[in-house]
Amino acid sequence: MLKQILKNLFLFAKLNDTQLDKICALIKEKSYKKNSIIIREGEAGANVFFVVEGSVKITKISPEGREYTLKIVGQGDVFAEVILFTNLAYPANATALTNSRLASLAISDLETLISKDASLGIELIRVLSQRLYDTQNKIKQLAVHNVYERTLILLLDLARNQGLDEQAHHNSFTLAVPLSRTELANIIGTTRETLTRMLGRLKQAGLIKIGENAIELNLSKINQAQLIN
Repeated sequence: MLKQILKNLFLFAKLNDTQLDKICALIKEKSYKKNSIIIREGEAGANVFFVVEGSVKITKISPEGREYTLKIVGQGDVFAEVILFTNLAYPANATALTNSRLASLAISDLETLISKDASLGIELIRVLSQRLYDTQNKIKQLAVHNVYERTLILLLDLARNQGLDEQAHHNSFTLAVPLSRTELANIIGTTRETLTRMLGRLKQAGLIKIGENAIELNLSKINQAQLIN
């Protein structure tokens, strides 16, 4: 099962079975209860993590002590991969947003493996370069979209973390929202008040229905609206 999970991760998707078997032998799994701290910003970067079950909140703390949510990673996602091939500390905090099961790979073990298999290192560099390119495109996308559109993009991204792609053929999708309005606003670079107004507009347009700790996305209307390219 672990091998199949790794095969579906962007980081290892292009590796052959022999390379995957070697990676699997180095993986360690651990369960975290909701709100458990996984890594802290500034700690020595020792591991890269993969979400097997659950979801994780990635945050940074401002000099004034305010927490800013950067993103949410869900099942099948990778985090802390930015420290690969570097001696850098973790650049952000990671906290279990729900009860979660994570797999981790020690950077030192991976580097030892790469020293014996140069093709593995080359493939990982290619994948990480593509990830950086995709991230730059996402930043550019957010820059050209207004707050209304960024709010919808955020909801869709969160829904994908909860399995939207497997239900994309359905007319609707119910998104569990474990974050506060302030945390959601931080992710798209706006205020809580503005986010609340944008959710109201999306609701008025019939694109969403807002419940208690959940938002129902009307996928049919969202696709018809063609707000996001």
